[in-house]
Amino acid sequence: MTNQTSPPDVRKTISGFTAFEIAALLSSAESDAALRTGQMMHLPDVEADSRVVGIGMSTLIARGKMRTDGRVRPVDDAAALVGICGRATTWIEVTTIADEKTSVALFVSAAGGTVLLEPAPYGIWAALPVKAGVAIGRAATRYVSSTRERTSTPSYGASFKLTRSSGPVRTAAVKIDGEGAWRLQAGELDKPQPPRTIGADPTFAVLAEAVGLGVDR
Repeated sequence: MTNQTSPPDVRKTISGFTAFEIAALLSSAESDAALRTGQMMHLPDVEADSRVVGIGMSTLIARGKMRTDGRVRPVDDAAALVGICGRATTWIEVTTIADEKTSVALFVSAAGGTVLLEPAPYGIWAALPVKAGVAIGRAATRYVSSTRERTSTPSYGASFKLTRSSGPVRTAAVKIDGEGAWRLQAGELDKPQPPRTIGADPTFAVLAEAVGLGVDR
């Protein structure tokens, strides 16, 4: 396997990949950033079980996502995904709780762009590029607000877990009760502050601000 050296083409539409395929792609990046991404996605440990990479590579080659002309390397949307995840400096793990259902998503950002990774049925991960120029904090708050708009009950919960390539991990969580009251709890991962009542914020920019990300309101 070789390192991904060309810059990611985030203009291309990134599609769906199996967990094995993403594990194989991240393995090909051979970087700490790729390793962190895989850990946040709770992917199989490729070092402990190399069969994971073999299975992923086989289907990637069969689907034309890997080129084998002289050296094995990702192409097209697979190359865009590796280019971002292999150079990532910022990650936001998003969790939402609505209608008794918990949903998760991972935003991964590098100098070349940002991608949203979201689990889908049958072991597939949807990989969606974030529009160029949209900051990771804004993309994540839009994701949360869109899930809120689709809920059928007044109670709702959402949280951010922000990880950077250096520095402490920061978290923020908002809970909306059945009466519509908002409470926010934020702080470093191991040092959360007590929850406090806040005013309603339909944009959920408060989550990004609470983890230290500036968001234009």
